[in-house]
Order: sequence, then structure tokens, then C-alpha cells
Amino acid sequence: MIKKIIFFTFFAISLFFISTYIQNFQKSSQASIQAQTEQKVQNEQESLVQTGIVSDGEKLYQDELQKDCKMSGFSLARQKTKEQWEEIAKKGKLADTITSICPEVNFNNIWTPDIYEYLYINAASSS
Repeated sequence: MIKKIIFFTFFAISLFFISTYIQNFQKSSQASIQAQTEQKVQNEQESLVQTGIVSDGEKLYQDELQKDCKMSGFSLARQKTKEQWEEIAKKGKLADTITSICPEVNFNNIWTPDIYEYLYINAASSS
């Protein structure tokens, strides 16, 4: 009888530790997957930001946005510093930022790399 109680107690304690281990493993796995996903998104956004062509951005702005924005591209770029434009682009908020400054603009996300490069080059200097 005592052997059965000892065995049952040992078995119950083992199950408790195994279930705790599994729960901790699942939590750490989920955190790891989430961190990897966030890193992948950040890398994609950073690579997107770095592939634009300034002259294409200037032409796109003049042809597609300037009329609705009612200011020159240079004036728009000077609304932020280089660091601010970089942070905005890394967060994927370039379209939102431009449309908040120029509400009548219909921004196409395909333009993001080139427009970003143009805005970054012409941005206000850091203070």
C-alpha cells in the first residue's frame, strides 16, 4: 500500500513538472517566433527604405503628388529631419505621414522607396 502511495505521489509530481516544462517551452517558442517575425518585418522595411532612387522620387513627387499636396517636394521634405524620415520609413508609415501633411494626396505604396530617398536627401538638418 505504501509503495502504491509513493509511486502515485512520484507520478503526480512528475506530471506536474512535465506540464510546467511544456508550458514554459510553448511560451518561449511563441516569444521566439514573434521576435523572429518582428525582425523579419523590420529587415524588409529597412531594405525597402534603402533601395530608392532620388531622381525617380523627385519625378514621382512632381508628377503624382505635387499638385494635390500644394507644396514643392523640397518644402515637404523640410517638414522633418533626416532622422525623422528614416524612422517614419522604417515603421512603414511614410504614406500615413505624407497624407497627414497633404490630406488630398493619394499615395501609392509602390512609390515608397523612391519618395523616401528624395525626402531624406532634402530633409531638414538635425538640430
